Amino acid sequence: MIKASNETRLVGEPVLQFTGNWIIDLGMLGFVNLLEEIYGWDILETQKRIKENEEIVYYGLFPFAYMCSEIKRKDSTVSKKIIEDFLNEIYKRKFRSKKEIFDFTWENHITKAATSRWKDYITERVVDDKKFISKVSKSLEKLKELIRELEDFEKEFIRKNRDEIKRFLDKKGRFQKFKYKDIKKFRDAPIEKFKEYGEEFIKNAKKFKKLLSKVDRYLDKKWKDEIVGNKDISESTVFRIPIDNKYYKNFLFFQPGYTHEKQKEEFYHAIDFKIEKEDHILNRIDKTINKFLASYRKAVNIYYAPLKTKFFINNIPYLFVYLFCFDRAFEYYRNIDYLVFYSNDIFTTYEINKRLRLRKSKIESEEDPNSIFRGTWQTVIDTIIEMESWWVLENLYLIKYAKLDENTQRFIDVEYMGISRLQATLLLDDDIRRNLNQRVQVDENEYRWLFEEFIKNKSLMPIIMNHLVLRLNQKTKQRKVQPLLYALAVEAELFPAHDFTNLFEDPMLLKAKLDELIPKIKESRKKMGMAMTNIQKLFSKDIRENNAPHLFSIIRRQSKYSFVNSLLRLIISNPEKDKKLIKHLNDYVFHEIVQNDETWIYYALGLFIGFIGGKQ
Repeated sequence: MIKASNETRLVGEPVLQFTGNWIIDLGMLGFVNLLEEIYGWDILETQKRIKENEEIVYYGLFPFAYMCSEIKRKDSTVSKKIIEDFLNEIYKRKFRSKKEIFDFTWENHITKAATSRWKDYITERVVDDKKFISKVSKSLEKLKELIRELEDFEKEFIRKNRDEIKRFLDKKGRFQKFKYKDIKKFRDAPIEKFKEYGEEFIKNAKKFKKLLSKVDRYLDKKWKDEIVGNKDISESTVFRIPIDNKYYKNFLFFQPGYTHEKQKEEFYHAIDFKIEKEDHILNRIDKTINKFLASYRKAVNIYYAPLKTKFFINNIPYLFVYLFCFDRAFEYYRNIDYLVFYSNDIFTTYEINKRLRLRKSKIESEEDPNSIFRGTWQTVIDTIIEMESWWVLENLYLIKYAKLDENTQRFIDVEYMGISRLQATLLLDDDIRRNLNQRVQVDENEYRWLFEEFIKNKSLMPIIMNHLVLRLNQKTKQRKVQPLLYALAVEAELFPAHDFTNLFEDPMLLKAKLDELIPKIKESRKKMGMAMTNIQKLFSKDIRENNAPHLFSIIRRQSKYSFVNSLLRLIISNPEKDKKLIKHLNDYVFHEIVQNDETWIYYALGLFIGFIGGKQ
């Protein structure tokens, strides 16, 4: 377990440190995640490798890992042996330059790792796009013949075994032709899978697989003979490594019209930050990553000097490497979308998000929709406590987005949630955190996460009011009361008159106020809880249910004295005359409601919850 930045100081100053720009910093986190995905290294191992040989990491290990990861995203495979062989070889060799490292990596190992992806891509294109075969026939001279042989048998196979094929592929309706996904299912299925469909089907399926193997062997040999280990590659675009990335579609090495050599060259230039010497403006960025950095042509201003490449080279020499990896900082969580926790410390940020990924499958396997929220924040707090990094919580941001528009490269529904010192203080308390870390139903199919709304500095009152409407109308199965009481108590103590958020207060005075805040919140919650319980003890279930709608409507109108009068009349007319209960309720109403002009409604709701009941 990494203990923030303290442990890293034992081995000197860390080479990877956040910059304060969250886009670049999350790119740096994504870079670490990428190397962990492919090589299994944690952040300390990555830091160590960079210190030992920076150029090997950035010009060898990174491009290989990046291409392997993109290949895997396309559902193609890269074997562990290919990765292990690459690591063994690159550390055995002596290189004279970073360009030599990159060329060795690309020519001998990236190309080898890309074999299955290239074969899958070519096969898919020739099967699903009739025009494609004519475009590649000069470079892949025998492929046209092999595909024709495959298609001729395909027609015979469908004619003889159409019904069995449809059952195997789970197809309905008319079936006239195989698509690539159908062929892939046949190719990947063992013969045993065919037994239930009869002898004739087995015979024809075997022949079909044999013809598919011929295509695969031809493409495999073609790629290995002409691409792997070679410097002089055909100018045809057919030998380009077929990858793209929805985040950075305009980076030149993703362009489908580029040849293999041009793709390789542009990837190197991006890593090396190579831009024409005579033009020191970041004109490549203008075409590629302008959603994150200034576009010189569109944002030129005569009062400011143009952006110089040397500024970025001197400060962040591997800027594009990190930006390539930006998307790898985020993890998708059901019911939350894409999420990352970001602080100003790379080690804490890494540790928090890694633990969340490790817990993800357990959290999402639970049927309770609250589990993902509880698990997420519980992991964050536990990590910070274990790392003894209390200060991080005050500098922690939750960043999430729903999806990315592939056409505009814009993030959809992006949210940034910073945690103030006040919020950090409350979140470190187990009771408050546990009870605010709940989803509360507010409509038939809509829920609100108390924790999230609190972090966004939004009032929790509308959530509670809408939820109580559902309870009154018996349109929710949620019955817990403690989250509601804690939410009411927190908001009552944080009412504007009790503002703790002034950033310019004396830090010592602010700390004293914060130290007093949690006991006050818990005391308020205790008062509300006792009033709620005494209402349940004093009134029968029928009386509570009959009077709840009327009392709630008064509260919604914010008519304090009407509420007090209605409640007191109810107490007086009630057959139960327990003096102790009545005295407590009278005192509560007088001190927390009658004499309280600012926050009476919170205490009225706390008491009112006793009328609708619920689980403690």
